[in-house]
Amino acid sequence: MVFARTDLAASKLCAAWRENRAISSDTNCNAEVKSTASVEKIYHARVLLWPPYQQYGQTKGTIDLPMAPSKTERLKWEVVGIEGGGKMCRTFWRVLGVQEQESNNHTDDAYENQTSIVTLELQPVTGRTHQLRVHCAEVGSGIIGDSLYGDDPIRWKFGTDGGQKSIDVDAKQLIKNNTFESKHPHSCSKSEDNTTKDSQQKPQFLYLHSYSLSFPHPDTGKIVQFVDPALW
Repeated sequence: MVFARTDLAASKLCAAWRENRAISSDTNCNAEVKSTASVEKIYHARVLLWPPYQQYGQTKGTIDLPMAPSKTERLKWEVVGIEGGGKMCRTFWRVLGVQEQESNNHTDDAYENQTSIVTLELQPVTGRTHQLRVHCAEVGSGIIGDSLYGDDPIRWKFGTDGGQKSIDVDAKQLIKNNTFESKHPHSCSKSEDNTTKDSQQKPQFLYLHSYSLSFPHPDTGKIVQFVDPALW
């Protein structure tokens, strides 16, 4: 989050974001032009399946899939063609690394047999709601821990009063020898020992992290960058 301390600084920052929004929404601009926008956001995400890399050996690419709000689910967006009312959405992606994990599954399901976790760098050119989550779900298995779009979501249990009462940590073990501590304020309904065991094996958050933000400094006009590496 960026705060301006003066009205002048605020007007210059707003102008930079408006310029970035105008470039991003221009469907006639090519990738090179869009990549020069003054405001740049970069995210890191983890997925289990990423066919462009795992099947075809691609280490970077562009996702061009228009999106629109879902007509059946209020909270979700979905891929919809331009002719159907979808808005242009573009995401640049790059493979940052792959972490191997052991798997004892021997099934015909490619997802069940997946033995690697792919870390991606994602740069949204446009800024649609849930854009990165929808694009990752359309291309691969979705972001790990995605409760709306991913193939391996954290399933939440709700009480009759609508409050979150417990976490159903039914997701597969993803990273061996790593510990995940639940940051949810409510405790699980299982015994303490089982809860501790599950929290060490199952992810309980969305593996999507805002890695960096770049924009022109309101005084000097030079591009400044703020970086926050993911803890995972």
